[in-house]
Amino acid sequence: MYFCERLLTFIMNKKETIFNVALQLFSSQGFDNTSTSLIAKKAEVSEGLIFRHFTNKEGLLNEILIEGFTKIKPYLDLIIEENDPKKVILLTLELPYKIISQHREFWKLQNNMRLQNDKYREDFDQNAFFEPLDTKVKNAFKSLNCGNPDVEKETFFIFLNGLALYILENDNNENPVELVKNIELKFID
Repeated sequence: MYFCERLLTFIMNKKETIFNVALQLFSSQGFDNTSTSLIAKKAEVSEGLIFRHFTNKEGLLNEILIEGFTKIKPYLDLIIEENDPKKVILLTLELPYKIISQHREFWKLQNNMRLQNDKYREDFDQNAFFEPLDTKVKNAFKSLNCGNPDVEKETFFIFLNGLALYILENDNNENPVELVKNIELKFID
């Protein structure tokens, strides 16, 4: 029994290594520019092991995306469960900093995939994942009597996307928390 447990641990460690190497390479070089042979080389495994665990490169990407979105869902749930509209706005403003600081490589990958891969945009609709947040923010602006809630929400998310890109591109920002707090002061009275 001990041998089986050790073997299973060894196999799972290899799968995790492949996963982590692929995430790093996909986020830095792009999905289309990363071959399974390169992943295998960097992970120090055979290319066949990648196919055994993930079927193909797209299957590997799919597992990375599922895990990434699973990890950030609790952040979204916290906002969705909030009833105070000002707090909804504040928590949403903090979202890029919180999720990027915890899951930087995943968000680099997300950003690269959105910009580089037409098939990804067609096959994977992250808008469906974020739709509850979209609705919650719109309703928060409506509760706060902020002009046209649709326009306020769209403007807010455009700004939020810019903030997320800034945080992604400036990982050496010495005080991102202070930056986010300054932005909060501008959005919330």
